[in-house]
Amino acid sequence: MHILNIKAAGLALTLALAFGGAVPALGAAAPAPGSAADRAASFKFLIGTWHCTRTINTAGVSQAATMTETQVVTAHGANWLHATQTVMRNGQTGSSQDLFLGYNAHHSQWVLVTLDSGGASQVETSSSAALNGSSWTVAFPPTSNGKSVFKKTSDNGYSSNSTWTSSKSGKPMSSTESCTRQ
Repeated sequence: MHILNIKAAGLALTLALAFGGAVPALGAAAPAPGSAADRAASFKFLIGTWHCTRTINTAGVSQAATMTETQVVTAHGANWLHATQTVMRNGQTGSSQDLFLGYNAHHSQWVLVTLDSGGASQVETSSSAALNGSSWTVAFPPTSNGKSVFKKTSDNGYSSNSTWTSSKSGKPMSSTESCTRQ
């Protein structure tokens, strides 16, 4: 079994135990406005296939890097979403990633876990009441000082703005991403 699949299977089990049924099934009746269940249901608009463009700026580097991404987002069990993402740069396939997004009502916290085909992983959390407009902080690895803001721009679009410190160069970095449902 591929190491990424082992990590993903372990992550799925960990998330299932962590969420423990606290997040309603995606097909459940509409929850009360403003409730934790309402916040968890608010991310359902992400289900589908997305095309994204990301521009990354590195401190001290004059030319920004532009990448495109294809994301396929599906419901993964009753408690979270799973996205497979392929990154392209200069017409060449780069990394692929598995992302898991959920809302933990017990801790009033959004959780995003990313596993990269190159072996990297990241955990981000947000205590924002809603996904739209949510502010995120990288919890792991703690040395990245990563922060981001997620914004739903339409029923078929979202954007995010991020800042972090590169683990390779130690330089500050920033990115802007814009995604459209296909």
